Amino acid sequence: MFSFEGDFRRKPVQSLRGASKKEQKESLIKRVQDERQKREDQRQRQSSAIKIQSYYRRFTCRKIQVWCFAG
Repeated sequence: MFSFEGDFRRKPVQSLRGASKKEQKESLIKRVQDERQKREDQRQRQSSAIKIQSYYRRFTCRKIQVWCFAG
């Protein structure tokens, strides 16, 4: 039914930028800060989406319960 290959964790993405050429320190720092900010924004969006879904599910569940027990 399910195939398990033994890898249950995702491997981190390795960025090989700058490996073949020398990158300026300022541009390296700027790029790393931008990547960190993008990851933080993605985590924030994911967390917000989960909260919205939770509130919606809770609302619809309560609405169904009121409808079932009141009727």
